[in-house]
Amino acid sequence: MPVELLDFTVGPFCGHTTTDTVRIWGAVNTEHINVQCRGIVRWRKETELDFPAENQQYFNILGEDKDGTGIADVPNLDQGTLYIFQAHYFLGEADEHVTWHEDSHEICMARTVPASLDAKGTSFILGSCRDHGSLEGDGLSDLTFRMIHQAIHNEEYPTPDLMLLGGDQIYVDMGHGFLHSKIYRAQFAETHFDLVRRCIPTYMQMDDHEVQNDWSRSNVKDDHHTEGLKYFEAYQAASGPVFPTVADYETEAFTPLYWYKFDRHDSRYFVMDVRNERFSNNPDASKYEYEWHLRNDEDDVTEAQIAALVSWIEDAPADKFSFILTPVPLFPDAKPYFWPPFATGSIKELWTSNTRQRNEILDAINASSGKFIFLSGDVHCSFTAQLTLECGKKVYSIVSSAMNWMLPGLNKHWFDKEKLRHRSTADGNLEVLNDGHIETRNNYTLVTVRGSDEVEVVVYDGHHGGQVKEKIQLSGF
Repeated sequence: MPVELLDFTVGPFCGHTTTDTVRIWGAVNTEHINVQCRGIVRWRKETELDFPAENQQYFNILGEDKDGTGIADVPNLDQGTLYIFQAHYFLGEADEHVTWHEDSHEICMARTVPASLDAKGTSFILGSCRDHGSLEGDGLSDLTFRMIHQAIHNEEYPTPDLMLLGGDQIYVDMGHGFLHSKIYRAQFAETHFDLVRRCIPTYMQMDDHEVQNDWSRSNVKDDHHTEGLKYFEAYQAASGPVFPTVADYETEAFTPLYWYKFDRHDSRYFVMDVRNERFSNNPDASKYEYEWHLRNDEDDVTEAQIAALVSWIEDAPADKFSFILTPVPLFPDAKPYFWPPFATGSIKELWTSNTRQRNEILDAINASSGKFIFLSGDVHCSFTAQLTLECGKKVYSIVSSAMNWMLPGLNKHWFDKEKLRHRSTADGNLEVLNDGHIETRNNYTLVTVRGSDEVEVVVYDGHHGGQVKEKIQLSGF
């Protein structure tokens, strides 16, 4: 007798996508976390009416350590092709015969990466900082995703190829008592977040509020750190390249790094970890003397992430755009004496307080033939800044935040738009584009690669829809 197929409580969602694979992620009902379960997924091309019988794969559902989540890598797909995936789970230990629900809405979709540079340019949504508020029903944080879903449905822009969420996807430390599972399950199951995740492969990065406000390895509480990383891995990292294979996710022997790389036909991406590898030389120093840096762990001074990033920069091809995602802006700097009292602690968070490694990154870019754009969030405002390096090369910083926050974000007076700390910057070599506009309302950003020499940036109102200001065209790399 066929087993009953059950719907995932969260998901199914599409994650890391290549030219021939797509990762599928889902979380089972809480009452089944400690029950033996199996997942199953089938797939077809969007142009096919039926699911081919051979396109079916079982996968493991993990227990309490992974909060009832499971992943599957669907293989042998055609490049540049839109696929529909239907995924469920069932109770049992073996790969049972199932009867599929032909009218099921438990589907997600993704287009595999094209192989040719001549294919349509990559477009992606960039956003960060999504405070929830109430955990009962859809919170205000779902409004931005409602606007995204509405814009796609109304064909304001084509469905983006991916979504980059740059940190603070949840606020586990804001009024809910560090209830990681409850917060993730409530927030990731919101109506429009769910709809958007089902149609856009998503890559995520950790910032502080997944664990504890303004944390580094030098000042985090052990229980907050352990629990925060456990649920970050289950709900965010699992769907991306942090775990290169399904087996890596399923074994305790694998120790993940939270920084990772992935590539598309016209662009490449380096997603940094500036939290779990962040240490301070002087954790008790004032905000104006505080310094942090990235290294492997407290007892090992190896700076493997920076070395890998510098090598990645040196290898950058001239015919692709290279995007570096860091949750806190690389530039511009904060004005240390201008921030109001409630925000001055956050000055320590930015790359303003890690100028040595920032200069190492910028020096590598200065010597490279590649085209580089930094992507970030954190500061609850959105803007695009341009920095001209010593060799005349332009590098850009796109900041996109917040998707939802209760107050207006930082404004243009809080940033130094003339110079970088501990780096010689000629007059006019650092500027905020779009007439210096900084968007302080809830928002998100759409970034589109336009050929080999131009990138388009558009900021959208997160609670009312529509463009905030005119498009910005980044060129002259």
